[in-house]
Amino acid sequence: MNPQEYMSILRDRAVKRVKAIAPHIADENIAVKACGIHNSKAMYPASGQPFQISGYCTTDAVDLEREVILPDGVDWKTYFGKNMSMFVDHVYDALHCVGKWRSFQYTPSGIVCNSTLIEGGTNHLRDWIRTLALEHQIGYSVTVERVSKGAPTAEEAKKYPGAKLITRNSRLIEISYTAIPMNGECQAVGVAAEAMKALQSPVKPKRTIVLLSP
Repeated sequence: MNPQEYMSILRDRAVKRVKAIAPHIADENIAVKACGIHNSKAMYPASGQPFQISGYCTTDAVDLEREVILPDGVDWKTYFGKNMSMFVDHVYDALHCVGKWRSFQYTPSGIVCNSTLIEGGTNHLRDWIRTLALEHQIGYSVTVERVSKGAPTAEEAKKYPGAKLITRNSRLIEISYTAIPMNGECQAVGVAAEAMKALQSPVKPKRTIVLLSP
C-alpha cells in the first residue's frame, strides 16, 4: 500500500468520524492532511514539565492530492479553539485523546503547532506517541472544513505549480498525531536552535518537529 492509498483510507475514516459529530458538513468539504515525519534530534523537556512537541501542522505546499490549504485562511477559533484536544490518527474517543494544544505560531510558510502530552494514568497510545517523537517518527495531521475553495487562479498556478485545488478559507476541526506524511515538502530539519533559524529565515523552511522546554 502506497502513501496515497493509506491517506485515502485515513481520510475516509476521519470523514466518517467528523460526520458523526458534525453531520451538517458535506463530505466533499472535509479535508484530512497529514503533515510531517522525521527530525534529526530530540531533547527532553525540563524536569517536571509536560512532554512537548512543536512543529508545522500545515503549510502552503502542494500535497499528494495536489491541493494547497492556505494557512492564512485557516480559522482555528470557531471549533478547534474551543476544544483544543489532540488525538491519535483521527480517532475521537477518550483513549486516543492524548494531548492538549497550547499555542500556534504563524510563519510565512505555515502554522506551527505547540502541544503537550497529557500526563498521569496509564495510556499506551500516549506513551507510544512519546516514544515515536523521541525516535523522530511523529508529526501532525489536520482535519479542516473547506469553506472557500476552487481551481487555482493564474497567479496561484504560478505560485503553486501542479496544484489542482486551492482551499482559501477553512475551519480547523482537529489535529492528530500521526506518522505518515501528506504534505510532500514537510521534512524535518533539526532541533530547537535550527528550528528558530528556519522560522526566522526568509528562505522557506522544510518541516520542523522539535521537542521544546517550556
